[in-house]
Amino acid sequence: MLLLTACGSQPSWQAISIATLSSDGLTLTVELLFGQPKPDGTYCEQVTDTDVLESSSQVVIGIQVVNTCAAPFPWEQRNTFDVGYIFPVKLNLKKPLGERAVLEKENRWPVRVKQPSGDS
Repeated sequence: MLLLTACGSQPSWQAISIATLSSDGLTLTVELLFGQPKPDGTYCEQVTDTDVLESSSQVVIGIQVVNTCAAPFPWEQRNTFDVGYIFPVKLNLKKPLGERAVLEKENRWPVRVKQPSGDS
């Protein structure tokens, strides 16, 4: 899971440490941790972009998020949630992952890939 820490309403690429691989090897699912949904069921956090760059030896993944409820200035920021809500983001691959390494886009750090325990 990933805790979002973006400041203001600027989109930012999120650090990704864990992704779950689908049984066919073609989808990586990353679970982001969003704040409590608003009364209308929508979240303040919104995924604005995803990126999947594949090569023969690695897959680089990225998820960009913006907090639309954030104060425009850091000193106006409040803690908007005490409990996190899991928000899954699916990233589709062109070819099965196989033995390729998975890295996150922002810093090129390795992403731990959990093998499927049964898709639903």
